[in-house]
Amino acid sequence: MKKEFINTKCSYLLLIFCLFTGVTQAQVGTKKNNLKETAEQVVQRQLEAYNARNIEAFMATYSDSVKLYRYPHRLISKGKKSMRKGYARMFEKVTELHCKIVKRIVLGNKVIDQERVTGFPGWKKNGPLEAVAVYTVKNGLIDSVTFIRGK
Repeated sequence: MKKEFINTKCSYLLLIFCLFTGVTQAQVGTKKNNLKETAEQVVQRQLEAYNARNIEAFMATYSDSVKLYRYPHRLISKGKKSMRKGYARMFEKVTELHCKIVKRIVLGNKVIDQERVTGFPGWKKNGPLEAVAVYTVKNGLIDSVTFIRGK
């Protein structure tokens, strides 16, 4: 009798565990399908499009009202239209353009990348462009970027 009770109890516990695990996995799967990208994922997708010089994929990561700044507060571009013009020209002309992330910090909706950009004319002689980019992501899109240039 005692052995049957233990087996029955173990069976119930196993059943509850399986049901709970199954429900949990279903919920995770459902949530996963509805989750928006994290700020880091949006910025990473932007980086990959930049390195591929794919203007459409690159611009798809930015909000319509995106603002680009040169540190600390100098506005250098406002809106997608203005931004597209400059980046499309650069992607077309600078065929060896490549940005490598040296270090990345993610804090909430902010992504801070230390970047090393190569491919610009004269970069082999002068070395790569060193910069920091501070991205702010809102509603799944990059809403602003502040650039801090090194050399």
